[in-house]
Formats: sequence, structure tokens, C-alpha cells
Amino acid sequence: MRYPDALSAKWYNHEYYGSLSHNSRAVYHRYMGFYDGNPAHLDPMTLTEEASHYVEALGGGARVLELAKAAISKGDDRWAVDLLNKLVFADPANRAAQLTLADVYEQLAYRAESSTWRNGYLEAVTELRRGQVQPRRTAPFAGLVGLPTDLLLDAVALRLAPDRARDAPFAFTISDPETDKNQVVQVRNSVLVHEDASAPLVGAPILKLTAAQFHAALTGEGQPALSADDHALVRRFAALFDGPLTNFAIVTP
Repeated sequence: MRYPDALSAKWYNHEYYGSLSHNSRAVYHRYMGFYDGNPAHLDPMTLTEEASHYVEALGGGARVLELAKAAISKGDDRWAVDLLNKLVFADPANRAAQLTLADVYEQLAYRAESSTWRNGYLEAVTELRRGQVQPRRTAPFAGLVGLPTDLLLDAVALRLAPDRARDAPFAFTISDPETDKNQVVQVRNSVLVHEDASAPLVGAPILKLTAAQFHAALTGEGQPALSADDHALVRRFAALFDGPLTNFAIVTP
């Protein structure tokens, strides 16, 4: 895809942030999904499985690295990236492949007009040159202070640990004394669901907490006054969540 000439000639339509190819694919996937009609793409191998087969078929790691360097010398950087990416996933200990791939990504970054593409290339360079990445998890409820109760629950729903929640079905209502609103919260089938309600859920515990107090109860910081049963309920609920994983690998297995 490309812009019409009348649009591409305008400097403010240049791809300083994002790109036409990137964004058009995102829009297509949103409405049409990933499947392009080719059944070879219905059930693809994992990146590591595919990479191992490719490297073996091309004659091994040394041969793939040789082919990649030949592509670089010809200015065929995208083909070099494809080859080296396969080699890195097939052989994570191959530092020569990692460092060569980092060099190619750096050159692509220099040429990228889009800041998001450039940053993506440079993030890859950092990871490849730094070596093994050690993922870390943040606290389960970090970054959520100040959110209203419904948005806080939206956020933590994404952090629910499904295996931990499988055998823990339960329900309760958060009744906010500041807003007079009720949020019915349920954990079932390893999923957290919540909804506004005109009244508390019949037969389920009721936590009378503002959004700030609910967050404090989840974190245990500045704990609001709760009955023993309510405190146990909140601790049981809080134990179902993991914080977001950070510093994870992007261009290495």
C-alpha cells in the first residue's frame, strides 16, 4: 500500500510515528483477523521449532551465518534479518549470530523514518548485545492507585493467574460509600468478571470500601479497618493475581 501522490508529497504525512504498512495491517487484523486464506498459516510451528528446521535444512548454523553475511554485503538486510533471526532462535547460545543480527538492526534503525520502528530496532540491538535477559514481575497491583473501582477491576482482570483461580470460584460486592455505586465481582472459570449493579449480590459478602480503600486493602498498605472475614476475603482475592512481567525477551527465545 502507498499514499496517493498528493498526500505523500506533504511533509506532515511522512511516517514519523507508525507507518502505513504497519498500521494498515493492524486495522486489517482488527476487522478480518490474522488468517489470510492460506491454510499453511492455520497451525504454524512455534518460532523455535520453525527456526530449527530452517537452520537444519540450510546446512547448519555456520552455513546460515555465512549466507546472512553474504546478504549483508549485498545490502539485502531484510533477508539477512530473516536468516539471523532463525539462527538466533534455533541456537540461542550463538553469540556470533546475535551480534551480527544486532549490527543489521542498528543499520535498519539508522534508516528508519518511523520513530516506533527505529525504537523497535534499537531495543532489539540492546537485547542482543546485552545477552541473556532476566524477566521480572512487578507487584500485582502496582500502578493502579487512583483508579475508580471499575477501572481498577478492569486492570486486575488482565493480571489474574488462571491456574490459581481455577479452583477458587467466589463472588462479592464492593459498595462504595463515596459514590453509592455497587460493583459485583465474580471469579469463575478462571476469569474475573465484574459489573455495575443497582444492589449488592444476594447472599454474597459486601465490602464497603472506596476505590482508594479497596486498593489499599489489596496491597496491604494503609489497610482500612475490615472485619476478620472481610480481610480474609480480600487476601484470598489478592492472592489470585500476578504483576505484569517486565524485562522479557523480544528477539531471543
